[in-house]
Amino acid sequence: MTKTEIASAIADDTKLSKNDVLKIIESFMSNVTKALTIEGKVTLVGFGSFTAKERKAREGRNPRTGDVITIPAARVPKFVPGANLREALIIKEKTPAINKPVAAMPKETNDNKSPKHSTSKEQPAKAGKKTKAKK
Repeated sequence: MTKTEIASAIADDTKLSKNDVLKIIESFMSNVTKALTIEGKVTLVGFGSFTAKERKAREGRNPRTGDVITIPAARVPKFVPGANLREALIIKEKTPAINKPVAAMPKETNDNKSPKHSTSKEQPAKAGKKTKAKK
């Protein structure tokens, strides 16, 4: 979902104009960025927490040449989801449907073919055309 799509959804929910909602989203992102820069943490109870994390310098490899390089230390943003967000994203197990017939899968037979050598895929016959049986 893009920023524009989020703005449209919020505008529909709140009856505000899309331009007003886009200004609110821009202000939100700007204020979160400022807070992370200054304080290092923004908490939205139930949704999650943004934090600024210090990452140490480390060694890595240039994938093109294989040379060892030093990756500099950096301050990076981190997001930890809150309880409500985690709960909303949990995939509930689907219970099997009771008393619904299951369609039988057609069995494929490889009477004269070895599984090692059956690399070609046979196309099903098109409707209305007659095909000769292979011997």
